Amino acid sequence: MYARDSWISLIQKFQKLLIELWALASKYKRTIMPGYTHFQTAQVMSVGFYLTAISRHIQKTLEKMVLCLESINESCPLGSGAMSGQEYPWDLEMMANDLGFDSFGGHALVCVASRDWILEIGESLAFFGVNMSRFMTDMMNWGSSEYQFLHFPDELVGISSSMPQKRNLPILERIRGKTSHLISYYQDFMLGQRNTPFSNLVEVSKESSSNLPRLFQTANDIADLLLLIFENIDFNINKMKKRCEEDYLGGFTLANYLSAKEGIPYRKAQVISGEFITLAINEGIAPKKLPILLLSQVCERYGYKQLQINQATLVDIFDPEKALFVKITAGSVHPEEVNEIIECQKRQNEEFIRRFNRITEKVTEAKQRLNKWVPGKENVND
Repeated sequence: MYARDSWISLIQKFQKLLIELWALASKYKRTIMPGYTHFQTAQVMSVGFYLTAISRHIQKTLEKMVLCLESINESCPLGSGAMSGQEYPWDLEMMANDLGFDSFGGHALVCVASRDWILEIGESLAFFGVNMSRFMTDMMNWGSSEYQFLHFPDELVGISSSMPQKRNLPILERIRGKTSHLISYYQDFMLGQRNTPFSNLVEVSKESSSNLPRLFQTANDIADLLLLIFENIDFNINKMKKRCEEDYLGGFTLANYLSAKEGIPYRKAQVISGEFITLAINEGIAPKKLPILLLSQVCERYGYKQLQINQATLVDIFDPEKALFVKITAGSVHPEEVNEIIECQKRQNEEFIRRFNRITEKVTEAKQRLNKWVPGKENVND
């Protein structure tokens, strides 16, 4: 029951974080920034698009958390009689209902020996911690003096003990560091149960779960810190735009254009696009000044003459401001698709909320009844 209350509170906190991320993603759905693969600038994406990846991960975590809550609430262990059942005619379903559970566990030995619910809690938060550490790694990079994509108010930054010009971001480091504890506690739960007899043991019931309060505290700390950063984060729009303009991020779009509009086989179009960009780099030509003549010369060397593409089209292809709008597939960076991603997540979340609210209402009603209960007067109003 302690774990159930703690779990409910944590789910509510994650819900707040999800709502904050949706608002932020909607706000920045047209704000361009470079996307990276293999630690190299790759394509133009938007801040909002990236944030919906974070909200999707939190939503997937919430799905696991609600499923775990339902599992906990279906398995009230009380009345198991040490391991084999009671010798008194207790109504176990009624007792479970009085405590806000949906049902009794249904198997006396399992109720006593199993701590699957602890493993399910640990797994949900370990899952959350793995990808959240990756998101925090991106933000730590983007907040560095090299990128300067992020800005936080002075209250959320720290200075070096001997280099006062620095604006360190310990809050991001703290979050990423804490995600490792989520994984460690989960492993601790598993190792504490591994190779033990399937019966009632102090080793399982006490020692293997001794870090459960710390797990809840750590998860709450992470949620609080995440909410704090997403409520206060500011993105350096000009820095991100400038970085997009400095690189040749239209190479992918150019290859697609040559294939779809000029009839050049796709792999050959990729080679032509790459060679064209390499020549431009060697000649010091900026992306926004790429000449159609140079592209024509490269295409001609591969046997493709009389291209339909003109200078204006080539400029558009390498214009990062237009890069979001050429993506047309579902789930892409196109601002309308980012809107749809957000709305889809909201629709899915409504179902989780409905299932979550059913249990929380049942638990609340049970607590209210227990608070009014007077021993020996159970049937006073019957």
